[in-house]
Amino acid sequence: MIKNNPLLLSLFEWFQNLPDPRSRRKKAYDHAEILALLTIGILAGKVSLRRIRAVCEKNMEKIRRYMPLKNGIPSISTMSRMLSSIDTELLCLSFMTWVGTYLDTRGRDIAIDGKGLRAGTRKIRGEKTPYILNAMDTETKLVVGQWPINEKTNEAGALPEFLEMMQLDGSTVTIDAIGTTGNIMEKLHQVGAHFVLQVKKNCPALYKEIMDLFEGLEEEKKEDAEAFQKKYGEFCSEYKPGLEVNRERKEYRRVMEYHEPEGIKAFQEERPYIKCVGKSWQVRVEKIVDSEGNDVTPCLKEFLKKGSEKQPLPKEGDGMNDTIQCAGIISDTVLSAEELARIKRRHWLIEGSLHGVLDGAMGEDKSKVKNGREALSVLRKCAYNIARILQRIKYNTEKLMVDIFDEITEDLSLGMKYLFKSVPLIK
Repeated sequence: MIKNNPLLLSLFEWFQNLPDPRSRRKKAYDHAEILALLTIGILAGKVSLRRIRAVCEKNMEKIRRYMPLKNGIPSISTMSRMLSSIDTELLCLSFMTWVGTYLDTRGRDIAIDGKGLRAGTRKIRGEKTPYILNAMDTETKLVVGQWPINEKTNEAGALPEFLEMMQLDGSTVTIDAIGTTGNIMEKLHQVGAHFVLQVKKNCPALYKEIMDLFEGLEEEKKEDAEAFQKKYGEFCSEYKPGLEVNRERKEYRRVMEYHEPEGIKAFQEERPYIKCVGKSWQVRVEKIVDSEGNDVTPCLKEFLKKGSEKQPLPKEGDGMNDTIQCAGIISDTVLSAEELARIKRRHWLIEGSLHGVLDGAMGEDKSKVKNGREALSVLRKCAYNIARILQRIKYNTEKLMVDIFDEITEDLSLGMKYLFKSVPLIK
């Protein structure tokens, strides 16, 4: 039961409102304090329970300014038992409700993607890598939801229930190709969300339909561009962003979009919510530098014709490892090619801005905690969001997350501020 106005509760108070999963006999340590200590240890950059406990013990007097810790810091086994026994789904819901007190998740671009807890796999039992679903607001880069994937199902099987748990009215949800199924589109419609979904070769029939459609459109355009414009101009658009260059490669992108009602009728027979379709084409050319440091990377036209010494045979496919990536896009809203390109690009922020931080700055892929690993992952998202909030409020997003965590490690009160106090509303 909620004790106070939920819009004024801190994360610690949400922990207090969770039922204590342990037996009713007298307990030496408060369950909310244990969860808070674990979150503090994660904020301090610690991965193992032993190191989490050590950093909390070292900073015990500082932590006591926020909570009593009558019996000091609990043992590693007590922390482990708490993680193992707590209701993970209830913890996920509590986390999502806490996020909802400072961020309205409705009407936003929400990226959803699965992530493995690789080091948490019980190899002796031949267990599969445990996976969780993460949802991130692509504008603020805050995690807005997490949901465990049961070992007997997969991402697609867990998605409908996850979507029901979140507030997504008017939001545009993006999911990788695994989410491109009829029942997920139906569920998104039921919860009032829009979608922009990728179509890859794991949906062979739909993928071929989209590729054939755009191949035909491009042929018509080549034959007579003026006639094509008259026939399809108001129903078709194309977007080519500028060449993107980084230290390792050059990237060329092109997106086409089509929404003529008669032309997409065949797509709507089994998928009535589709209002427009698109095709995304992307080429990655690895940079080549000669002995004098000069850039001798071939241009796009030359590369497609001959390849390069690093990529002799450019391969076309729909995977991240393919040199030429070609994927379909479907949306329940009529969007321009530029809008589709923007939304598709922002979806992959979840890889670099969330998963990259979880593994790089927070060591999630190194965490060997197996008992209660999903619960610990939720607490990791709590710590991640606190660091993001600090980054946003104190540094106006200019400071890197790895530097934020370094600062919190040096002064734990920076992180504890938003653990024990309510977070200001984020717009």
